[in-house]
Amino acid sequence: MLRTRRCAALLALGIVLAGCGVPRQTLEIARLQAALPVPPDEPQVRAALQRQADAWAQFADLLQQRELGGIGQVDATFVALVQRTAAVARRQVQIMAQKQDDPAVNRDVLEEFTRRWQQSQRYLEQ
Repeated sequence: MLRTRRCAALLALGIVLAGCGVPRQTLEIARLQAALPVPPDEPQVRAALQRQADAWAQFADLLQQRELGGIGQVDATFVALVQRTAAVARRQVQIMAQKQDDPAVNRDVLEEFTRRWQQSQRYLEQ
C-alpha cells in the first residue's frame, strides 16, 4: 500500500514537471521587443540600447524560471544565446557610459537586437 502511494506520488510529480516550462511572459517580452521600431536619431538610439540591456537581462532571468503550463522544450543553446546577448547589451551600455561608442555601431547593434528578438519570438512560438 505504501509502495503504491509512493509510485502514485512520483507519477503525479512527473506529470507536473512535464507540464512545466519557462514563463509565458518570455514570449510576451519577445513579441513586444520585436515590434519596436529603431528610433531615427542618436539620442533615442542610445536610450533604446539602455532599455534593451534591461529587457535582455529580464528575458535571460525568466528563461531560468519554470512554471506550470509554461513554454516547454526551451533548449539550453537558446538560453545560452540569450545570456550572451544580455551580456553584449550590458557591455554596449558600458561603452556608451564611457563615451567610447560610435553612432553607426549603436544603430547596428540595436538593429541586431531587433533581429534577435524576432528570432526569439519565432523560437518560443514553435
